[in-house]
Amino acid sequence: MNLLPRLFSNPSALLILGSILGSLLGGQASAQVLVQFDPVGTQGSGNPLFPAIVAPQVTPTELVQTGFGGWGNTDVWPVGQIGMASPTIDLTQYLSFSVEAPAEMTFTSLTYSRRSYVSDGNRAAAVRTSLDNFMTDAAVVLGISEQGDQQIDFDLSGLAPTLGLVEFRVYFYDAPIAGADWVDLLSTNAGGTGLILNGTVSDAVGANYCMANPNSTGSVATIDGAGSTAVADNDLTLGASDLPPFAFAFFITSRAQGFIMNPAGSQGNLCVGGAVGRYVGPGQIKQAGLGGRIELPLDLTLVPQPNGFVSVVAGDTWNFQAWYRDAVGGSATSNFTDGLQVNF
Repeated sequence: MNLLPRLFSNPSALLILGSILGSLLGGQASAQVLVQFDPVGTQGSGNPLFPAIVAPQVTPTELVQTGFGGWGNTDVWPVGQIGMASPTIDLTQYLSFSVEAPAEMTFTSLTYSRRSYVSDGNRAAAVRTSLDNFMTDAAVVLGISEQGDQQIDFDLSGLAPTLGLVEFRVYFYDAPIAGADWVDLLSTNAGGTGLILNGTVSDAVGANYCMANPNSTGSVATIDGAGSTAVADNDLTLGASDLPPFAFAFFITSRAQGFIMNPAGSQGNLCVGGAVGRYVGPGQIKQAGLGGRIELPLDLTLVPQPNGFVSVVAGDTWNFQAWYRDAVGGSATSNFTDGLQVNF
């Protein structure tokens, strides 16, 4: 099937494609489409909506509904009916999806192409995120028309750049009459653009190596880097994901790689060798949150080593790993992430 005639005759699709191409050709300066959900064809509200477009490095989940009824439609994803006629947000009804990348993400906006039918659509909408456990609004739009098609634009520029998994929830509320209208997601076939999350993804830094063992959650913890390998930039942040919730952890580093299984009774593998430095200074020992992630911005002029601190110079290769506490069968133990090699 040749998609080019359809693509170049569809302004919405051209806009989305142009955003992605611009990002690929022009670097990280401008925002791009991180993920788009486009409900083309026959749709059911009880079925998850899969991504139509995904930016490089980004891993999204499906878009799903919570608290709405079961409906069917074509070229729109039926979302309804709005349960409360109140200017107060209804936390029991929302759409949700998550995105993850191996590097730092910055979010700029979220757009939602909405269709309501009987002049009782939502007059307000909000976005919340897992960054603060959905406690506050990341963006709010008021004064939305109760009827017809409308593009709802959420400004997410106030969100801090982040590494790791982020869940977004979209809420619709303040309808004139409860349970009377829908907020269907409009596809590009029906003149909309679906749901689009815009932002940027910084370049991932380093190459992972070595084998990590599962921890008490059943997951394997991984290390990642974001920022720049240019020494003059002094801009490298390490992250570790899939740690046990609330586990204490710190990063270690060495110029040499190694492999020692279960050192000192640990459940993991030590992937660095030679002279090993530990990031255990003030503020450097981290505690994971419920999502099992820690992050540490590095100062490349103060790399810990057994006999003091050294500075990274151009041409250096350094290896990093995270050590963390764990418990297995009620007994305290420890584990490691995999390793990360960074060539400066």
